[in-house]
Amino acid sequence: ITTSDLERVVNISRLSSAEFVYDGIAQAVDENGNVQYSVAYCATVRAGIDMSDITFEIDEENRVVTPILPEIGVDEPILDETTLEFMPSNPRADLQEIIALCKEDALTEMQEDGQIYTTARENLQSTVEALITPLLEHGDYTLGWGGITPTPPVLTSNQRPRKMKSR
Repeated sequence: ITTSDLERVVNISRLSSAEFVYDGIAQAVDENGNVQYSVAYCATVRAGIDMSDITFEIDEENRVVTPILPEIGVDEPILDETTLEFMPSNPRADLQEIIALCKEDALTEMQEDGQIYTTARENLQSTVEALITPLLEHGDYTLGWGGITPTPPVLTSNQRPRKMKSR
């Protein structure tokens, strides 16, 4: 087993490993800090990585493969413009300005909360594990996470957990 074999297996382009729907309220303020208007909105925020950025370390002596995952990135929020509600109604503002304000608010909230990164990392680890486990078993290697134990992703109602074969 080689690092290039492993990298070929996981190289599936961009992977969004977490998606959150965020209902928020953004406020437009003037240069004096006075709120000009508020807008309630709904946005979808995705986090993930470019899978080609994953590298691997192989410990031949102990037969352990350790994936080195890149930093999780958060994509630009996707705003559902049909959900916009203004307070007060019909503010004097450009629609593009309102959209930018809502996207910035959603991105800031997601980054400050941090849960999107945790979920994305957990799901990414599960994905990498599922992709490379057949190759590892064939070569009698085990998977190591450098002291990180992956948490299984939240399953939707139509998914069933799989039991992993241990050695």
